[in-house]
Amino acid sequence: MRKNLALLLCFTFILTCLVLGCNNAAQRPDLPQDQQRTTDTADEEMTASERRVLASRLSNLAEQVEGVKKATVVVSSIGMTDSTDNNDGRNMGPGMNSDVNSAQRPGDGNRTTTDDQVVNNDGVNAVPKVQKGNNVSGLMVMVGLSLDENMNSADKANEIKRTVANKLKASDKRISQVLVTTDPGLVQRLSDVAAGI
Repeated sequence: MRKNLALLLCFTFILTCLVLGCNNAAQRPDLPQDQQRTTDTADEEMTASERRVLASRLSNLAEQVEGVKKATVVVSSIGMTDSTDNNDGRNMGPGMNSDVNSAQRPGDGNRTTTDDQVVNNDGVNAVPKVQKGNNVSGLMVMVGLSLDENMNSADKANEIKRTVANKLKASDKRISQVLVTTDPGLVQRLSDVAAGI
């Protein structure tokens, strides 16, 4: 009997020590909530002069690609944090079609006879859901290319555009997106924007 009582007391003592010992680890002090994360904000703090210098350097890189006669480059910052949850996180603007499931629409599914804003383009205005707190930042580079006359085929032009985009994106780690066009109207607009900066 004494042996059982001694074992019960030892077991109770060990169990009590374990419960009290684990409690202290759970009460670690919390880190202050107002600590700021250190981020690379160099792209957000670029001056107009720095943008011009970067655009000039990127223009020279683009003109080194075979088939490119002239390149116009505009550099823009991307810095947005989606902390709102409007329209199920898709951040839809006014006049945008948020109906992405045409199977729920009554009728025969023929969208050519409806009064919808978008005709025969299911989900064209739908923006993918962005999780709260996701940060997207970096530089967006818009490039307008004038190609040599012997580069008239669409396949060759697309290959040149891909080559330019890859080369520019690889040249600077701050660049997150490169948009390339050979449309003369858009190239002229980019030239006007570049001249105004």
